[in-house]
Amino acid sequence: MGSADGFRNSGQTQILAWEGTLFVTNGENDVFAIDVDTGEILWRHRGAPDGGEIINGGQIFTPFWTRPIALKPGTMGGANWPPSSYDRNTGLLYVCASDRISAFRVNEDLEQPGPNQVYMGGRFTQAQADDRGIFAALDVRSNRIAWRQQWREICYSGSVMTAGGVVFVGRSDGRLTALDSRNGRLLWEFMTDAGVNTTVTTFEHEGEQRVVVHAERGAEIYAQVCVACHGPAGDGGHGGGPSLIDGLDAATIEGVSATVLNTMPGFGAIYSAQSLRDVTSYVLERLAER
Repeated sequence: MGSADGFRNSGQTQILAWEGTLFVTNGENDVFAIDVDTGEILWRHRGAPDGGEIINGGQIFTPFWTRPIALKPGTMGGANWPPSSYDRNTGLLYVCASDRISAFRVNEDLEQPGPNQVYMGGRFTQAQADDRGIFAALDVRSNRIAWRQQWREICYSGSVMTAGGVVFVGRSDGRLTALDSRNGRLLWEFMTDAGVNTTVTTFEHEGEQRVVVHAERGAEIYAQVCVACHGPAGDGGHGGGPSLIDGLDAATIEGVSATVLNTMPGFGAIYSAQSLRDVTSYVLERLAER
């Protein structure tokens, strides 16, 4: 690699090859993408100049200690549990993702964890920022986004792709939407009585294609704030929350959800009493009965 091309590789970096492209860094923290066949520089990301400030100290994530630090993605992750769908004819993968900011901090006095106890070492809460959702079509052959939508609420239902070029995806505001798979254009929508946080099922009936989807207010709230810690089935998630389906009664679930307990934030100031009862009913009548 000649200096005329801007390369001064110290020889201490790992060169990465992926689908006909080489990714390499030099001694000045610049990153180059190079076409393997032609040697052409496809793009270059310049690092901080000599004496310049490196944003965030060169770290991917902002370190946090006792003072809460806001980070993305939040506790629900980005593209996490919601299932994606794939069109084998076009090579497009339809991805549903959450764009949420959470705040994290460490307990100053780290307690000694006991046996069979959840140990967090700190706390996390939702930052005082609006959630957003992303629904995007990703071309798996080029790793480029074909089209993308940004929503005012998280995307959590997953999607279903049909042979007729229609993508079905639910919205947390209660809408079931049918989109043109080529460009994301809205074909039609139907407003349900609650958030659509489950994946559509499509089937044929008497020669016609039909769709069915479950919508429930308790399920909507559970997907938004509970699933990261307690898991999609209520039996505990990677956020460290305990199981909710091991014999807890309605009064306990409703009372705990309204107040702060251990590392869990209280939701009584965010949701109404009726909304918390809806979540409780969802846990006891849906999750615990599975």
